[in-house]
Amino acid sequence: MKLKLFLAAAFGILFAVSCKKELNNPVFDYDKLGQGAYLTLASTQNLNFNAANLPASVGITVKKVGSPIEKVNVFVVDDGSADQTWKLVKSVPFTGDSIMLSATGTEVAKALGYTAVDFLPGNTLTFFNQVVTTDGIIYDIKNTGLNVNAPDFNSSFTWTAAVVCPFTGGAAGDYEVIDDSGWADYGAGTVITGAVTDGPGANQITLHVYPNPAFGDPVNPMIVNIDPATGAATVPEVKYGDYGGTIVSAKGSGFVFSCTGVITLTLTHISYGNYPLVLKKL
Repeated sequence: MKLKLFLAAAFGILFAVSCKKELNNPVFDYDKLGQGAYLTLASTQNLNFNAANLPASVGITVKKVGSPIEKVNVFVVDDGSADQTWKLVKSVPFTGDSIMLSATGTEVAKALGYTAVDFLPGNTLTFFNQVVTTDGIIYDIKNTGLNVNAPDFNSSFTWTAAVVCPFTGGAAGDYEVIDDSGWADYGAGTVITGAVTDGPGANQITLHVYPNPAFGDPVNPMIVNIDPATGAATVPEVKYGDYGGTIVSAKGSGFVFSCTGVITLTLTHISYGNYPLVLKKL
């Protein structure tokens, strides 16, 4: 008698059959096992919500794998909210082999019970795709197991979008320190006069923050490059400060939001670690 193995890899089911006659038992009949269904990510259309233009949409394109799919229910949660209950945004009929799943800010606001002021730049929204097959079976991230949600499957049961606002310049001025708890050159609430100047180039600002004069001397300016469409920011690596004879470098990324006057960065101080810097314009 030959040993036969049946592996439903996507859903982590392994059947070992040691005797051919046992295949007549429907429990061990591979053809009678449910196939299941899931989505794979084909491409991203847009993953940034413009807080100033809520009718605009975010979305991804997905492909189907497995059983025929009737529709996809799209849910959302606000990662910055204490309420993590999935809220239904819409149900999208599934036709063909792939579809685009999208949601406007208006649709998300209705699902969450939000108004425009509740879309806070810097927050992220997590979307959950729930597959409903033509025979009425539901598959989502909660019931498909670790295997199908592993990176190799490229499954798309969940995706995130960031709330952003365009960078319009005019960032120069005095700033209050909201968070410097990691690097700790400043305490929360400290006001830094002339913390930011505009330039030197278009869509750039210069930080005059580190080192705190009480702890060291500046070496090179820390320049921040900003995507004008989203406020996304990058800080190229720079030797910025002399702390008592020790030259410290940093690089990082984050956001500079003109609509709120908030700068949120995560800076990697080379050889020391990653620390947040959050400033708010006065």
